[in-house]
Amino acid sequence: MTRKSVFILWSAIFLTAFIFLSGDPRTHAQTVAPGDLRGAAAIDYLKRTDGYDSLAKAVENANAANQPAFDSLFVQRQILTAGDGAAGDLFGSQVAISGDTAVVGADRNQIGANQNQGAAYVFVRSGAAWTQQAKLTANDGQGGDNFGFSVAISGETIAIGAPFDDVGQNPDQGAIYIFVRSGASWLSQDKLTAPDGAAFDRFGYSVAISGDTVLTGASAADIGADTDRGAAYVFVRSGNAWTEQQKLTAADGATGDFFGLRVCLSSGTALVGVQQDDIGANVDQGSVYVFTRSGTVWSQQTKLTASDGAAGDRFGLSLDLSLTVGGTYAVIGAWNDDVAGNVDQGSAYVFVRSQLGTWSQQAKLTAADGADNDFFGRSVTINSTTANTIVVGADHAAIGGFQQQGAAYVFKRDGANWTQTQKLTGGSATANDQFGGSVAIAGETLIAGASDDTIGANNQQGAAYIFNLGGANPYDFDGDGKADVSVFRPASGQWWINRSFDGSTIAPTFGTSTDRIAPGDFTGDGKSDVALFRPSNGSWYILRSEDGSFFSFPFGANGDVPAPADYDGDGKTDPAVFRPANATWYISQSSGGTGIVQFGAATDLPVTADYDGDGKSDVAIFRPSDGSWWYLRSSDGQFRVYRFGTSTDKCVPGDYTGDGKADIAVFRPASGTWFVQRSDDNSFFSFPFGATGDIPAPADYDGDGKFDSAVFRPSTNTWYLNRTIAGVAIQQFGASGDRPVPNAFVP
Repeated sequence: MTRKSVFILWSAIFLTAFIFLSGDPRTHAQTVAPGDLRGAAAIDYLKRTDGYDSLAKAVENANAANQPAFDSLFVQRQILTAGDGAAGDLFGSQVAISGDTAVVGADRNQIGANQNQGAAYVFVRSGAAWTQQAKLTANDGQGGDNFGFSVAISGETIAIGAPFDDVGQNPDQGAIYIFVRSGASWLSQDKLTAPDGAAFDRFGYSVAISGDTVLTGASAADIGADTDRGAAYVFVRSGNAWTEQQKLTAADGATGDFFGLRVCLSSGTALVGVQQDDIGANVDQGSVYVFTRSGTVWSQQTKLTASDGAAGDRFGLSLDLSLTVGGTYAVIGAWNDDVAGNVDQGSAYVFVRSQLGTWSQQAKLTAADGADNDFFGRSVTINSTTANTIVVGADHAAIGGFQQQGAAYVFKRDGANWTQTQKLTGGSATANDQFGGSVAIAGETLIAGASDDTIGANNQQGAAYIFNLGGANPYDFDGDGKADVSVFRPASGQWWINRSFDGSTIAPTFGTSTDRIAPGDFTGDGKSDVALFRPSNGSWYILRSEDGSFFSFPFGANGDVPAPADYDGDGKTDPAVFRPANATWYISQSSGGTGIVQFGAATDLPVTADYDGDGKSDVAIFRPSDGSWWYLRSSDGQFRVYRFGTSTDKCVPGDYTGDGKADIAVFRPASGTWFVQRSDDNSFFSFPFGATGDIPAPADYDGDGKFDSAVFRPSTNTWYLNRTIAGVAIQQFGASGDRPVPNAFVP
């Protein structure tokens, strides 16, 4: 890690402390001369001058100069469900992702009259939105096959396990089904079975794919006289034909090991989990076998065990692998590990292979707030390209009073050190959902299954949650990826929020009639926080969504216009103000430092949004005098100017087209018409939606990653939502004098 110097500078004019990180290109701060107060001296000075505020105190307590900086957090974007889902499907029991395609298993899905025949659903991403592309089933499927019990994807090929498929006269021998994509269609390519398969082998219990190679476990296969010892099979593709390359077994295997309960494959390296392997006298301590391929031959390279393993840990139920230029990383779950007196809290271990082929344990990961029976380590995944992010599922973790709601923990690597940076719980998850029972990551996208999630009246239908690195929807107070219809009532200081995930309403009291509402995800938990800016004293007040506590701090002055957004791309909203008096922006970056940027003129209006699609909000203004938009691209520091709109239009920028970039847009109150300039080619489109007197309140109300046009009609307290995929909704919510919250940043 590159260390950066931390400068703390007290501004009597701005009434706050500025933190500057030397050499940080993300910080647009004025230069601090070497002679300025720094570090402890600056804090000392603040104490002596009564300027020791919460910002400086936080830096002192955190010892910021010695902490690794992790740029981005995962934010929930969408919840995936099956288009034809039903109770008991267990959709989300297994998940896999490759690029812009995700596959989700539902092995209890009923096909026709066949109970538990099973299915797998394919979703594809276009822009920011995921939609179902296909439902995969076995063309020879029968009841009880449990097709979808295991799933894997590599590029245009999907492998699906059906471990209870009857093959010939052999019940529960098991099979793997291969599908390939042609255009937007998925075609069945082959059905794989073990040439030496036998009844109750459960071939297909686990599956992995890498290019033209498939690895699958037959965890209950008998080897010689050893019952349930287990095996794994490697198949390779030549053209459209698949053939067995080798059968893998443990050199020291024994009865009841269930070798192959989990498998992982990356290029020429394979991991096979044996969670019930006895290590010495430790029954069911568990192990993982590493195999490597040379030419067409696979050989056992080593056997991995936990350095502090104990009986019953079940090390090896979950595993993942990442081959990078810097080395090979493996993460392995031990979901029944007892941690600090907590029975079955669970843990995960990180192993690294050197260039000489030697494996060593690098770290043991545990949840900072772990408890009994969390089953942390039930699922694991690691970023396959950089090996700098690990996500560990704890599907039995209690969240608040909700037992077995489940969680997923995010760890980031700095050198050889791993640090927990996030705990994800799923915005609409509740008791017994078992969120985190399966996890998979590809690039900046994470998918987490909640197989027991109740959808509508369907118990255990299941769902899968999509998370991306970057900023959250500023009006999503329940964390389900959808903006909530909400109002601020100045007369009482109440926020009335109609939560989209369950239709319930909450009404916290927070603020006064003269405050400026400024919601956003300031704490980075994936839910918007109720927040406000008080112009009279330049202070911010934030009500944490996690626990209902609040904090406040001075950042701004009378006359400033609040413009909070995620300017540094770390997934947290940054407090920011635009000062018309000197046309200057002041940004308190949550990742560290304060940016001071002069951009605009005294009569300009702030219209912050991510116009260049780099995951960071851009400083931007609208100039009513000539209808011009000016924005400073955070990606390259260049500015752009477009003329679009008139002085009486309302600015409503947002990503209406779903390409990941904000579109310049205006609402014309005189006619109730919306005008949107597409970010991809600068063409525009317009449409009527609203009437004279309506207040524009655009946001992503259906969670598809696209902004929806919407208006609040004060005369009837009625909302009109023009949702991209869910259609038009009309809802009465609010009272006379209320301010629609999604209008907070419409100048």
